[in-house]
Amino acid sequence: MNLESRFLEPSVAEQLADTVYEIGRDQLTKGCYQWALQWLDRAHDILASQNPEELSADSSEVQSCIMHTTIRVLLKTRDEESISRARKIYHELEGKTKNELMLSLLKLELLGADQSAVQEYYEALDGVVRQIHLSDVNLTMILHHVHELRRRNARLAHAVLTVLLSERVLIMDQIAWVERTLVTIIWNCTTSPGLSTMTDTLEELLDTIVVKTDTALSTSATHAAQIVRVSLRAHVCSCNGADSWLIKHQVDVKTYRGAVQPGKF
Repeated sequence: MNLESRFLEPSVAEQLADTVYEIGRDQLTKGCYQWALQWLDRAHDILASQNPEELSADSSEVQSCIMHTTIRVLLKTRDEESISRARKIYHELEGKTKNELMLSLLKLELLGADQSAVQEYYEALDGVVRQIHLSDVNLTMILHHVHELRRRNARLAHAVLTVLLSERVLIMDQIAWVERTLVTIIWNCTTSPGLSTMTDTLEELLDTIVVKTDTALSTSATHAAQIVRVSLRAHVCSCNGADSWLIKHQVDVKTYRGAVQPGKF
């Protein structure tokens, strides 16, 4: 497409690149990664064939979007060659955009694909948790990365979850987010070797929720936590400490739960 697009007027080339980019992005949403990559490469080539000085200021944003989406597609393929290319594009993008959040999210995706990255992955996820606008979609994304980090280091995953709950979720008027985060914390602490002794941290989190929330947690959220306990009983040989913690705090959970109870759970 280069040989043809270089003869286009800059304004026409920009419009064509934007249209081709949208086709590539649509293919990504459909899971057609090879087709998406072809269309995105074409969109990149159209802009690359133009004299940068003749393009409008908006072209840099289109270029950044193309590169961003290309990285996402390459990471979906999960092979080493694609991941290596994604890293190269990311470093190029660092010099083209001032969108720090977008770069942070892309870095998080890159580190998520690198099983050897542990501390870096934690630091990137912690940074995103502290700065991203919370929404249902973004919370789901964060918890996805928490699950991935947990496979590498459950203690670091717990640190991220603690920040997410105490510094972000609890100050929002979204009890459903509190429930999702709390259940994930309990699940992580009660199913990860080495975390079952962290009763003090869990007690502090429970107390913080009681103080900062005006709405009772749903019965389903508490039930989810109790299901964890039932599951642990089936694996009691490896989870004695976790089971003991839940037995110890079972009365507290029942006391705090629901509007008809004196507390918040």
